[in-house]
Amino acid sequence: MEEHYVEHYGPTQRLELNDPYLSTNRATVIRTGPDGIVLDRSCIYLGGGGQPHDTGKILRENKEFLITNVKKVEGNAYLTLSEDGSDHLQPGDDVEVAVDFERRYQLMRTHTAMHLVAAVLNKIVDAPVSGSAMEPLSGRLDFDLGSLSMPPTEELSEMCNLEVQAARELRWYHISADDQSDDLIKTAANLLPKGLTHIRIVEIEGLDRQADGGTHVKNTSEIGKISIDKVESKGKGFKRVRISLS
Repeated sequence: MEEHYVEHYGPTQRLELNDPYLSTNRATVIRTGPDGIVLDRSCIYLGGGGQPHDTGKILRENKEFLITNVKKVEGNAYLTLSEDGSDHLQPGDDVEVAVDFERRYQLMRTHTAMHLVAAVLNKIVDAPVSGSAMEPLSGRLDFDLGSLSMPPTEELSEMCNLEVQAARELRWYHISADDQSDDLIKTAANLLPKGLTHIRIVEIEGLDRQADGGTHVKNTSEIGKISIDKVESKGKGFKRVRISLS
């Protein structure tokens, strides 16, 4: 287990994966182009696994540029800037990165809630997640139940909120790819990229442990109240669970 392994996407250090509460950082521009700028280090979440990328801004001297998109191009994480911001920045420029933390924190709460809901459901029925997506404070989880049945919505909501109130701590760390096991994959398909040397693990104490590349809160009590808004049928054996937070 490696608590302090720092992931990169191409040349960019991904600071947000070790500290999702980090909302600003100093960085140096190392590349510019039509897709935006590439930094040597960044606390901007790049998106993936159903979680949208962060938004925020880049500040240099008396100018600021909104981060409108994240593009992964040829192994580089380009931050697309408003007002043709990349035209005003050059390799070697020192800048400040600032995350829209209110939005980030809502996504952290949502992502942790989705792990929690899936873990609670899997205590009742062994159903892998076949798809997911989220926005701030809402999300959906798709499950392949086969011939099994979903518990009543009210019962599932109550069980999930009991886990929220249990104030379970979360932690994230890396393990060697050689140490991975099947029980760390909670999706119907193994979505881990090939060639990884380390795998990031997110663990909800006493409830769930899985490979995951997103940002999360430190304690389930931060999630807030989970509402199971709707359970939809999506074909034989497939159910879609829609949740929201308050």
